[in-house]
This record gives sequence, C-alpha cells and structure tokens, in this order.
Amino acid sequence: MATTTELRKTYTDYAKNFAGPKPLYAVAGAGDRAVELLKDVPAKLRTELTVEKIKTVPDRVRTEFTATDGRVKKVADKLGDLPRDPRKVADKLTDLADEQVKAADKLLVEWAARGEKVVDRVVEDNKELIRKATKAAKKVNPFTGSATAPAAPTAAPRKTAKAVPAAPADAKIG
Repeated sequence: MATTTELRKTYTDYAKNFAGPKPLYAVAGAGDRAVELLKDVPAKLRTELTVEKIKTVPDRVRTEFTATDGRVKKVADKLGDLPRDPRKVADKLTDLADEQVKAADKLLVEWAARGEKVVDRVVEDNKELIRKATKAAKKVNPFTGSATAPAAPTAAPRKTAKAVPAAPADAKIG
C-alpha cells in the first residue's frame, strides 16, 4: 500500500511535469484532438442512424450486459478479482489507482506534445499579425511598448439648473 510520503512524492513529480506552459499545451492538444474526432461525426451519423440500426439498439444493449465480452461483464470481472481480505483490498485499489494516474499522465504528456505543435503552427501562421500588433503597441507608448490608459477625470461635471427669474419684490403670493 502506498504511504503518505509516496503519495506526496507522486503528486510533486506530476506537479513538476506540468510546470510552465505545459498545461496550455495540453489544453491545446486536447482541443485539437477533439476537433479531429468531431470532424467525422456527421459522416458517422449518416451511416449509423439508419432505421435498421436503430431497431437493433435493444439487442446491442442486452449483449453489452450479458455477453462474455460485454463491457459490464468486464467491470464485474475486475470487481470479482478483488481480494476478500479487507486489508488487501486497499492495496489492490491503490495499485489500480496508480495505473490510472500513470495512464492519465501519459495522455496529458501526449496532449502537451500535440498542443505545442498546434501553438507553434498558430504562431507561425499569424506572425504578420503579431508583428503589426507589436508595432501598434509601440506607437501608443514608445517607451514601454504597451498602451497606457488615459487619466481618469477627477470629478464629474455638475449639472446646473436653469436660472429661474426672480419674482419682483412687490409681487403678492397667494
């Protein structure tokens, strides 16, 4: 069973792995992979959504639950492989969790590598735009190369009421 020290070391090792721009690259890589997968969806829907295939859905679901190669059966078999001794169950679950963490780390590293290529490609495609933006920023403030906000007014101007002519002194009110 993993000790607290081992778990902390694992956490810090993975945290070091994602320092700097790597999380950005991982997100860009995951997005690129999602776009790649979504491009095929309309064509797959046209081929998969036929009346005949829709009618077979109950049979396919039944197969998933009862067949020896169904997903539900595979999960049940994994649960059945757990040891009967409660102390050993924790060790087995820790091992399974470690496997999943390693698989997730591998996937994130792959996405980061893919994302780095995507970011490099986007920067390369937009070099001219970046150059123009930098040039415009230097024109706004040539000393720092960044725009500065104009000074805020110190007080809002007051609204003045229209002058009302005064009543003559001998006028009677009433």
